[in-house]
Amino acid sequence: RVLAAAGADGVLVRSAGLLAQLADAREASAEGDALRTLALHGDFSLNAANAPSARLLLGSGLARLTPTHDCNGAQAAEMARRLGEDSARLELIVHTHLPIFHTEHCVFARTLSVGNSYVDCGHPCERHAVHLRSAEGDDHLLLADMGCRNTLFNAQAQSGARFVRAWRAAGVRRLRIELVDEPAHVAIR
Repeated sequence: RVLAAAGADGVLVRSAGLLAQLADAREASAEGDALRTLALHGDFSLNAANAPSARLLLGSGLARLTPTHDCNGAQAAEMARRLGEDSARLELIVHTHLPIFHTEHCVFARTLSVGNSYVDCGHPCERHAVHLRSAEGDDHLLLADMGCRNTLFNAQAQSGARFVRAWRAAGVRRLRIELVDEPAHVAIR
C-alpha cells in the first residue's frame, strides 16, 4: 500500500509469498485504490522454467515475468514461443552478474565493525565496497540489501546477447541489463 500511495510504477515480486500477499491485498482493497493498478513484475527468483509455470505466474496478476536463471538462451526462446502472445510479457536478462550466494549473515558488520548487526554495526556497507577473492583470483562483489542480507555476485558477467534475435523472433519485447559495479566506460560498450 505504501508503494502504491507513493506513486510507484510497479513492484518487483521476488517470491511466491509476496505475490500471494499482494493478490490478497488487491482483493481486499477498495475499487479505485492505487494498489489495484500497481504493476507487478515477477523476478527470476519465482523460478519460471517453462511455459506452464510462466503461464501460471502470469495468470496470478503479473504484468511481466523474468524467467529463472536456470534457463539458457535457447530454452528461454522456446518458452517464449510456447507462450504465444504472452511472450510479450516476458522480460529476459541479456547481461547480468549471477548471484553466487545469499546469506542473512552480514560480512560487512562482522569484518568492518565491532558490531554484530544493523543495531550496532555503524553501517559500513554504506561506506565500503567489498569484493571476495576466489582461489582463481576473481573478485566477486558483495552487496548488502536494506535488510542487511548479503549477496555475492559472480565477477564474470553472463551475456545472452547472442540470443537476442531468437528472443525477438519468439515474441519477446523486453530485455534487461543488470549492472553491478561496471565502470562507465565498460557499461557504455
